[in-house]
Amino acid sequence: MASRGAFAAEEPGVRRDIVTPEGMPVPVFLAARSQRAGALYLDLLLMLIAVIVLGVIVCAVVGGTWVVSVPKKRLRQDLAGSDVASTAWQQRKMAQYQFSQEQLEAYGIFELQTLETA
Repeated sequence: MASRGAFAAEEPGVRRDIVTPEGMPVPVFLAARSQRAGALYLDLLLMLIAVIVLGVIVCAVVGGTWVVSVPKKRLRQDLAGSDVASTAWQQRKMAQYQFSQEQLEAYGIFELQTLETA
């Protein structure tokens, strides 16, 4: 019985030489079943990683360029800007909030100072 070391043992497999039409021999080695299964699992893992990375890239591109349609909101009529209130509700609101010119100026100065300090 010949002793085989760990490095001296050859894995079982099939070795063939294929000859091309030009006459060049191409050595081909078909690995054992266990080696082919391991290579298959490794290939499947690499393909899964590639699909995940491609999916992330596609999501980043599509997400960054996606056009979102937001309907325009119609602005309501400004109560302070209109000379005459058109509805009864607007007339009641305008009567409720009557300010003197001094009050409006004081409020404007206060708002301006608030905006400048913010």
